[in-house]
Amino acid sequence: MRLLISARANLTCGILAEQAVTAAAIANDPEGVRILCEARCDPTRPNRLNMHAIDAAAALGASVALEELLMQARHDLYKVNLSNSLHWAMSFRGGSAEIVKGLLDVKADMDYLNVTADILVLKLILAAKGLQHRFGRATMMTRWIYHLQYQTPLMAAVISGQYEGAAALVACGARLDARNARGWMASDFAREQLVPDFLKQAFEGQAQDCETVYMLAIANSCVEL
Repeated sequence: MRLLISARANLTCGILAEQAVTAAAIANDPEGVRILCEARCDPTRPNRLNMHAIDAAAALGASVALEELLMQARHDLYKVNLSNSLHWAMSFRGGSAEIVKGLLDVKADMDYLNVTADILVLKLILAAKGLQHRFGRATMMTRWIYHLQYQTPLMAAVISGQYEGAAALVACGARLDARNARGWMASDFAREQLVPDFLKQAFEGQAQDCETVYMLAIANSCVEL
């Protein structure tokens, strides 16, 4: 990697104008993140879909890369919407207690209401998938997209089946009564699918088991480190 950098390899590439550090984030490679940031690759710079390396690491559950990214960008975190990064994490594969804690520690809003970015190609994709959900074949992805406007991280975690992340958000005090643009709460999504008892109980007002799940998950992540 250092050889390529010394040969003046372009650190921004592709049709999306992606930063090379995003590839290191996706690979969960903290050393790669560190080397690229030292070469002045900016982890807070968004691509043409308004996503940056921190979003990518969060979405893919790349916890050690995310930790390094947050450290490298610590003086520039005001430039990025870390609450949106939390939403990406809960929407895809980053729904772990460790990632929830890491993003909340840097002031991500657990009750963030997602607002679709004003990017034409993205809006066209979302509109097409929304129509598919209503009139065609419904999938987890079309359901997520159909309910995306004002969706909270907790709603996203339930929809995507990331129940550890959902438990972490509940344990940290996420609102259970928040509604998306279609008037749905997280509990409404839970009623449409099989969810663990600790989440059922949380939506009935008993959050103790979610707190236990969260504490055990955090303790386990510390042991692994």
